[in-house]
Amino acid sequence: MATPIRILCFGASITVGWNQLGLRYYPYASTLEARLKEALPNRQFSIQVNGLPGDTVMQGQYMKRLRSLISTATTPYDFIIVQGGGNDLLSCGEPKEIFEAMRELWSIAFEAGSKVVALTVTMTVGASDGLARRYDALNELIASEEHEKFSSVDVSKMLSPATMDNVMISRIYDRDGVHLGKEGYEKMGDAIASALVEMIQAESDGNDTGDPMGPSHKHHSNASNSEPHSHEASTIIGN
Repeated sequence: MATPIRILCFGASITVGWNQLGLRYYPYASTLEARLKEALPNRQFSIQVNGLPGDTVMQGQYMKRLRSLISTATTPYDFIIVQGGGNDLLSCGEPKEIFEAMRELWSIAFEAGSKVVALTVTMTVGASDGLARRYDALNELIASEEHEKFSSVDVSKMLSPATMDNVMISRIYDRDGVHLGKEGYEKMGDAIASALVEMIQAESDGNDTGDPMGPSHKHHSNASNSEPHSHEASTIIGN
């Protein structure tokens, strides 16, 4: 039996699918798993979701959490899907400083032999011009990162409120304007799955070693082509 491809979805509240003040959860990983199985029916996937609502990259628990997950994993993660920086921006963090903290976080994954799929930060509905510019600055830095084990998916562009009318915004975003609705999380999962399928197929085509993932492959994707707030959510889906 083929070795399952291990995927960690890591971040804060968006990662766990926070909705309706934490009364409902729609993690994008559910859609991701379904799409991966549809596109690659002969492969197996083990997907773990770990998100801490409200966490920040610069002064929060991101680094500690990721190190703990990696050190206790029985098998290394093939891909670590990371989204972070949104809460830092809302806490008045500077994009360049947040980006440098994100790079430190990614390096933890690289050192463990995992590939990083970084997600851009989804915009807040009704953000001021100044806040919108800071979102754009951070996302441009994320999308421009260069590393042999690094890829990015621009979910922010795909889910930009500026491209939607009020009816669409109400379908894609939660009422708080920060988190997503069920349809928004599903769109995230679709976009991430499309990027991962492309990467997995490309790596498998060049694999002669028996490693289910094969050699590294660089990829940047334009995505447009009930738990208490203070508790960390970690679940595993798939097999």
